Amino acid sequence: GHGSSKGDSHKGFTDVTATWTPQELEPFQQMIESRKVDMIMTAHIFNKNLDAEYPATLSYKVNTELLRNKMHYEGVIITDDLQMAAIHEHYTLKETVTLALNSGVDLLLFANQLEKPIGLDAIVKVITAQVNTGKISEKRINEAYIRVKKLKEKL
Repeated sequence: GHGSSKGDSHKGFTDVTATWTPQELEPFQQMIESRKVDMIMTAHIFNKNLDAEYPATLSYKVNTELLRNKMHYEGVIITDDLQMAAIHEHYTLKETVTLALNSGVDLLLFANQLEKPIGLDAIVKVITAQVNTGKISEKRINEAYIRVKKLKEKL
């Protein structure tokens, strides 16, 4: 989360490496253990303590190794807006959706508040191409689908 951040990921990368402490995970762990959290939104926060290469939204180490494997979170993981400067100024659409989905994210959020909005057709086309070329596995798409479907059934 943004717990110890001082920057705004709407405007660019926010690095919490120097200020972050493991205690910031405790509220998330408590909610996961209580089974009262259906969805977690990732942040475009960079933290070398967790992943030296990618911000949390695009990080397999954060979304799968930490949230899923270590903290035992089974619900939906949704990105924050993937058109915020922290992401769209550093990654192409193809890189963004591929990294996010492969990291363990289930839902991709695009607010389309840019000068040139990205249409749903373009996003679907990129994801389909990445699945067809094996860059994103069909298994990963199905895992995300099942989680989202379970959440929908609860509503």
